Amino acid sequence: MSKLRGLGKDDADVRYSKTLAYLLRHGAEKQGLPMRQDGYVRVVDILDEPNLKALSFPHLHHLVETNNKKRFVLLYGYDPSPVRPERKKKQQGQTKKALKLQQESTDAGPSTSASNADSAVELPLVPVEPPTIPAYDPEDVSQQTKPKPPARSPTLGSNASEPEWFIRAAQGHSIQTVTTDLLEPITAADEEGLAKVGEMVHGTKAELWDSICEKGLSKGTRQHIHLAKARSGATSGPRANSSLYIYLSLPTLLAQEPPIPVFLSSNSVVLTPGNAQGVIPKELFSKVVRLRREIVKAAPVESVAEGVTDGGQDTQSQQGEGVAAAMPKRDRKNREKPRFVEEIIWEDGAAVDPPRLVTPDSN
Repeated sequence: MSKLRGLGKDDADVRYSKTLAYLLRHGAEKQGLPMRQDGYVRVVDILDEPNLKALSFPHLHHLVETNNKKRFVLLYGYDPSPVRPERKKKQQGQTKKALKLQQESTDAGPSTSASNADSAVELPLVPVEPPTIPAYDPEDVSQQTKPKPPARSPTLGSNASEPEWFIRAAQGHSIQTVTTDLLEPITAADEEGLAKVGEMVHGTKAELWDSICEKGLSKGTRQHIHLAKARSGATSGPRANSSLYIYLSLPTLLAQEPPIPVFLSSNSVVLTPGNAQGVIPKELFSKVVRLRREIVKAAPVESVAEGVTDGGQDTQSQQGEGVAAAMPKRDRKNREKPRFVEEIIWEDGAAVDPPRLVTPDSN
């Protein structure tokens, strides 16, 4: 990585958070970061990333604790797993296909000893009581500096009993080696299960509706389709710029044969891998709401104000003054105001034609 993720106009904390999210969800393998199957990475390895070398641990801890969507999880403990081989960094110019073939040839190699077989075993992290972390103060120079971390660990797990900090993304991985072990499976559509998943709504762009109708709602390169427990007010809700909201039903997904799995992450995001093809077909959508932008024209402004001479006739100068007083400044917002109309375009597995406007009683 040559720079922090995000836009130049974003403040430093936002860009650090976006960089962390990229590394822990998508980029660990590419950057050569050793990652456990549960998604945890050693904090010393993260802080050794070239673009995060200026990030101190108190600052990192502050970013995790104050993240509004609780995207990251910190754990203090130790990894009792046997040492595993180093994961090699992707070479520049090497394609994903070449990497996959290289990985397949490596995986196909026979084990030559019992120790090689043991090296594939990954034991759960052992958490211990963490030390107290002082509140982050950006004005405290001592918190902005840090001792150089140890050289990046070539392996994870060393039968170590010395505790250290680990970090992972709560959800959103495209790295296929990360398992769902730390996600809570929702296996029953009872009162408890329904309360945990809420509305199960996915937000996206309205212009994608035709493609979604044809191909279904896909997880893409990620492990799961992301769903919010509520359209608004949830810890992790749909994107703010969404203009299409797809609602799913827990009983419907679990009633499929085989059942479509549903999980809940530690930051309350509802996740599903979809069916065997990684999609949710449109026939399983319980409702789809589209936002349609309309332009509302303001009421016309009188072009001439009333102005009458002593003789009962409007003079040209008075007429000009009246026009100047009555006309607003040339501001488009005074004449055309956009608004969004909500309409239901799909319900109970079928299209709604014509679309039905959403009223307070129908949503």
